[in-house]
Amino acid sequence: MRPINPPYAWVEASPSSGKSEASLFFQQMFEQVQEHQLRPTSRGKKINDLWETLDKVQNDCKEPDWDGEGADPLSQGAVNELKILFKALPLSAMTPDIVPEPTGGIGLEWRSGKDAILSLGLSGNGFVTYSTIIGEGESKYGTERFFGKIPSLVEETYLPFFSKEEASI
Repeated sequence: MRPINPPYAWVEASPSSGKSEASLFFQQMFEQVQEHQLRPTSRGKKINDLWETLDKVQNDCKEPDWDGEGADPLSQGAVNELKILFKALPLSAMTPDIVPEPTGGIGLEWRSGKDAILSLGLSGNGFVTYSTIIGEGESKYGTERFFGKIPSLVEETYLPFFSKEEASI
């Protein structure tokens, strides 16, 4: 089970062996929170939309040469990593575009205004790549181990530019 940490409100309850009245109460509360998160008016709408888009992208890119230029089919490992990453997206983030890569990888891309772009890429190899452009001339990129979350540099420094509140950049 993970703690609830704003801006994330995704709670995963693990099976409990507790039988006390308090333990059963908390287990029931966690289940209710999880159910609420999957409702269209909660976090579930964004996740459901992303899953639907991912299904379409997977279908469109499942064959070799899906782009007419020799692209590899999407890697199942990359798709699995992306599904894990969906859960790490902050509630405040704009919904990203899902971008298939010709190497078989898959990415997420955010755009805000004309001078703000953020891309995260997954290849199914346990690493996440990122690149960002914020304003004129400020660009950063890198690769980090993928531990099921957005790299901390990206999350703390760049992702705030792509929140719903900052979307007018």
